[in-house]
Amino acid sequence: VWFFLDRCIDLVFASDMVLQFFLAVEVVGRNRVSVWVWQPKMIAWIYVKGWFLVDVVSLVPVDLLTIGAAHDVDELKLVRVLRPLRLLKLVRVFRSNAKVN
Repeated sequence: VWFFLDRCIDLVFASDMVLQFFLAVEVVGRNRVSVWVWQPKMIAWIYVKGWFLVDVVSLVPVDLLTIGAAHDVDELKLVRVLRPLRLLKLVRVFRSNAKVN
């Protein structure tokens, strides 16, 4: 059951990653005036410079890595570092959803 639930969350995360390349972004300038960016290239560039790396790492299937790294202490430490990134991603998804609603 947990494995299936984890894959469903991965699917939501992957869908969110794809959407981030197409959704307009609000950017606050130096004079604290906010501007919405609608150009796809600019949206992609802002996303890649910002949350993209966290989103990619959060897609790593931590439970599958744990199975493969059961005997290697260094790999288990890496897996422990990846778990908070998934939580960070989940918080960001909920916050962006709250902004939309």
